[in-house]
Amino acid sequence: MQVLALDIASKTGWATSVNGAIRFGMYEVKCAGEGEGLGFYGFEIWLATMIRENRPDLIAVEAAVPTMGVTNFQTQKVLLGLQAIAKLVGIKSGIELREVYASTARKTVTGNGAIKKPEVIKFLRAQGYRVAEDNAADSLVIYLHVLMTNGRNEEAA
Repeated sequence: MQVLALDIASKTGWATSVNGAIRFGMYEVKCAGEGEGLGFYGFEIWLATMIRENRPDLIAVEAAVPTMGVTNFQTQKVLLGLQAIAKLVGIKSGIELREVYASTARKTVTGNGAIKKPEVIKFLRAQGYRVAEDNAADSLVIYLHVLMTNGRNEEAA
């Protein structure tokens, strides 16, 4: 199964495989101020390109969990807009989009669903993945979770 995993945010982490080698990185969405429409459009083009180039059977995204009082309204609006665009691009491409809770993926991959981002990066580096930042790390954990569960939809927060 070919998977494209995304940690959707203004700095979207992504992970997939190319010719059997796991690749991951980060795409920065430019959604500041009045330019958020252009940022959404750019994200749509980037994601459509990733789909065309990598031909995933499944797009696995970190579930958007409301964080009232922690994230401001503008940030929530951007996150939910990007999630909606990902769903739309998936539908237009005929690809299933599955949400995965970060805690579920972290528990599958590291054994600890409550592990914090710096420890996730350390864990992945110890496994040989040269992860530079937390967005790529989160998408890689989602990717590995899907592989480790054989794509089964096993959600538990």
